[in-house]
Amino acid sequence: MAKYKDLKDGKVLQFLIYRFNKDRTAENFSSVIRCFRDSYVWIPCTLSFISDEDIKKFSNANIGDTIISSDDIKLKPDILKSGDEYFFPVFSSVEQMGDYGKNFSKIEKHSLEAISMALAHKETKGIVIDAFTSPFIVDKELFKTIEKMPSNIEE
Repeated sequence: MAKYKDLKDGKVLQFLIYRFNKDRTAENFSSVIRCFRDSYVWIPCTLSFISDEDIKKFSNANIGDTIISSDDIKLKPDILKSGDEYFFPVFSSVEQMGDYGKNFSKIEKHSLEAISMALAHKETKGIVIDAFTSPFIVDKELFKTIEKMPSNIEE
């Protein structure tokens, strides 16, 4: 059993993916999937809607100001394309995004929420974790299995 604080910075997930990519065994694959199931991941998004009133608030703000939006701000997750296939990208940490992440807003979500978001994009083949450093693909066919898995987090 793991504790959430052990998974918080994404280093355990990064290590398990690295280990799997070096030694592609069923046991190492299972370790990545079990860790992913309990992890929070970072999702790159672009702004798809912000009200004119909120644009004014953000434009007039000073560094360090706390801004509360008047209306909903909508973010759209990015989708990556590899050949003819599309993937929903998630990252074990913000740092794993590298330069790619500089062009996006970032939201942190539990992996089960990321799966739901990926399912909303019918064209995606699956989720790619840490696409630019040590990629690991979770095929869409595994989503239901992951959702049914019990957590390994100690309370």
